[in-house]
Amino acid sequence: MDNLNSHKLSALCKAFSADQASLLADCFEVHQTPKHGRWLNMAEIEIADWQARRNAAATPVDWRFGTEDARVKMKSLYPTIPC
Repeated sequence: MDNLNSHKLSALCKAFSADQASLLADCFEVHQTPKHGRWLNMAEIEIADWQARRNAAATPVDWRFGTEDARVKMKSLYPTIPC
């Protein structure tokens, strides 16, 4: 739940009767985000951290699907050039 005013349980009272809003509010488990951070910011921070650790490890990628394999597997997608 971010800090937008419509994302508060009290907003249910505007859309439903007090009794319905109370029942619905009991169905939710609220997890607040930091006041100055959205979920997307937090996800990007996690990705950046993973990327920094991966780059620091300098692990090479072992590509197993090369150009020749692609030409065989996707032959129907390659254009035919008449000689």
